[in-house]
Amino acid sequence: MKNILLVEDNFYVTQSIKKRFERIYNVDRINKVIDAIDLFEKNQYDCIIIDLVIDPLGLTDEQVNKYHPFFGWAWLKEYLLNDEEKAPDIKRKVIIFSEFVAELKEKWGAELEGLNILQKSEDSSLEKLINKIYSITK
Repeated sequence: MKNILLVEDNFYVTQSIKKRFERIYNVDRINKVIDAIDLFEKNQYDCIIIDLVIDPLGLTDEQVNKYHPFFGWAWLKEYLLNDEEKAPDIKRKVIIFSEFVAELKEKWGAELEGLNILQKSEDSSLEKLINKIYSITK
């Protein structure tokens, strides 16, 4: 069974993803950096969905100040993409799903190359996310 790590605090998004995938994938849902660190160290994930604005518990004070309020990006950059050999494979598995895509690109644009980034909005963004998950995990 494939594994999805969903780092998200929006109830509607988490319920929609769990409902859509729970029969075919194992979906771990968390909303704190400390839990993301722990689960990523213990498990292999086929897809990682990250909201940018999550609970920063687990980051250092320096990281909180540097990345505020994009704590999901802080976790991704500081903990997942810090190994240059593993970074390309991890980038292929990651979907950043956030309302703050423009702000992220403005601040860290050059570092986002190779990542899947989707704007969270009211229209069809959830369907786009679901389609992207299928394309990554097939």
